[in-house]
Amino acid sequence: MVCLNSFEDTAHLAKRPTVVAHLKKNCLNFTILIANSLSPPNLPRHYDFRFTFIFVRLLLLLARRGKAHHVSPCHSQRLHSCTVQAQHSAQSRHTPRLASASASASFKYGRKWLPRRCSTLPSPPRALPQPAAATAAARRRYGRSHRAPPPVARRSRRHLLRPMASPTTAQAPAPAPPGLKEGIAGLYDESSGLWESIWGDHMHHGFYDSGEAASMADHRRAQIRMIEEALAFAAVPDDPEKKPKTVVDVGCGIGGSSRYLAKKYGAQCKGITLSPVQAERGNALAAAQGLSDQVSLQVADALEQPFPDGQFDLVWSMESGEHMPDKSKFVSELARVAAPGGTIIIVTWCHRNLEPSETSLKPDELNLLKRICDAYYLPDWCSPSDYVSIAKSLSLEDVKTADWSENVAPFWPAVIKSALTWKGITSLLTSGWKTIRGAMVMPLMIQGYKKGLIKFTIITCRKPGAA
Repeated sequence: MVCLNSFEDTAHLAKRPTVVAHLKKNCLNFTILIANSLSPPNLPRHYDFRFTFIFVRLLLLLARRGKAHHVSPCHSQRLHSCTVQAQHSAQSRHTPRLASASASASFKYGRKWLPRRCSTLPSPPRALPQPAAATAAARRRYGRSHRAPPPVARRSRRHLLRPMASPTTAQAPAPAPPGLKEGIAGLYDESSGLWESIWGDHMHHGFYDSGEAASMADHRRAQIRMIEEALAFAAVPDDPEKKPKTVVDVGCGIGGSSRYLAKKYGAQCKGITLSPVQAERGNALAAAQGLSDQVSLQVADALEQPFPDGQFDLVWSMESGEHMPDKSKFVSELARVAAPGGTIIIVTWCHRNLEPSETSLKPDELNLLKRICDAYYLPDWCSPSDYVSIAKSLSLEDVKTADWSENVAPFWPAVIKSALTWKGITSLLTSGWKTIRGAMVMPLMIQGYKKGLIKFTIITCRKPGAA
């Protein structure tokens, strides 16, 4: 077992031939223990934690490509080469960083360092100087055929994330990025099984009392409480005559909310998701629980729902709005399928409201959100006030909103802890690169909440009744 307390440890271990030799022999028996404290008060110390994850990322890729019992010499050579190259690059720039942390010059936040699918480790993301002594040493070590990896141009940051324009402006919504729907579907195809095995069938935050410290059992209860709190906030009636009889779950995951609402209200529930894996698994769970005649999940786009107008008494969207490239179209579709007098509940991630003097988020805030978006396939974010403006522009009534960020604070630290258990690590090894990349940015979600940048928001409204 190897204990990694900081990036200094990881940089030192990455240079040890015994480590690489052990990886060659049996990569999956190489156990990693992240020793950083993960209690919420200590989580702002995410700097070392992030770089520790970079080394974990390298090991995970080696394990997957090594077929669990063998890692090719090419892999270990590239690992040594990239480490040596980054060190000499930092020295040539005369940076004040510690030598053991100099690899951060090419491992900047670990972002875009490893591709989703590759047979060998890639070159660093920018052209790096190659000192003659380092090149000669590398050739002596790996043979005369060794060459420095070619420079790769960094991706332009021109298309940084922008706050969504107000619906009252004349600007047209930005088109969906190419491959967005495919990326979302692939992410959940890969990660849903891992999530279910650790957290169960509810793929969303839990609701906690402010400052509450909870156990793993409490987290699952908190996810159920999130559903109940949302229903109470929207004043959805329990009266047999007034309770919802038809429900649509937009962004249903594997149907945790769908089955819960169907059992609670005795309602007919339809769920839509972009992931075929989720739809199939959710229908199987509904059949196992005897709910096949009430719950049905299918693959469909939330912006083009395959339902007639005015069909559902309750329109439910639990943490799917952040994936929508056109928030106005999204809310419009929710309103279209809602029955007259029907209730619409949106629980979603937002960025903070802008100050009157601001026209955009700050550059560091945009960069933080951009890194989260890259991992979770999120388009432009919007603010709670944007959602309220959209709802009012559609003549929806009883529009209410609340910030539940403090009530979900324990959630992401708990997810990180569960990912660093033996079950979590071994599951990550087989889940896929999209899931691993998502795990890498979980500390950024905590950072966003602590800065007040990310707001966990509920928006509820009602479609006007028939005249």
